[in-house]
Amino acid sequence: MDEAFIPDVLPEFFLCFPQTRIPPAFLKFFNGETPALFVLEGPAGRSWQVGVEQIESDLFFKRGWPDFVEENNLEYGDFLTFCYAGNSKLYVKIYEKDGCLKQDQENVHAPSPPAPTDQAANESGNSNVSITLFELVMNEYCLKRKRLTIPAVFGNRFMKRGEEKIATLRTGSDSWQVKVCRDDRFLLRKGIGKFMCDNNLRVGDACRFELIDEEEFIMVVHIRRFPR
Repeated sequence: MDEAFIPDVLPEFFLCFPQTRIPPAFLKFFNGETPALFVLEGPAGRSWQVGVEQIESDLFFKRGWPDFVEENNLEYGDFLTFCYAGNSKLYVKIYEKDGCLKQDQENVHAPSPPAPTDQAANESGNSNVSITLFELVMNEYCLKRKRLTIPAVFGNRFMKRGEEKIATLRTGSDSWQVKVCRDDRFLLRKGIGKFMCDNNLRVGDACRFELIDEEEFIMVVHIRRFPR
């Protein structure tokens, strides 16, 4: 997918996640007609509809924001820039705490040729997604909504659009049955809440999912706790 063109002359503001307030000084660029619903568009051209709520004199991102947070795997301290292009459109870029632009999971490409399952599952490195493994960091929204978004590079290999599967998640000798759905994105849904609860997952904890049986869709999950 071609990257969206973002002109350099647009008015711009930034937020540091989990902040959601649009700076009051920026409201002047709406010319007295603040949109009730914005379209947030990322560098890869993906977009999200996010509503705003006014509390006293402040304006906050609200409806649709949790989906934007979850699908972009936002973490505490991520830095977001917003350019207003008019017509309720905001171009957004996301930077990680190290200052590097956060990569859109939709644009992560799998290695070619594909590695066998056992080989790929045992590879180590800095990448958080490959053919048969991926890593997700828990945030307050996914824990509250009890669902997790699977990276597209993984989901596209093992599921067809509209398909549902039952995955078996294993940690040690324990296991959980979780429904995996694919529509416009890949989700771990029914059953993932119990997995989160039983493993006492909290914000910042990272779960590394390794597919060890493609036919039965069995994944071993390694949990790395966030220091507290």
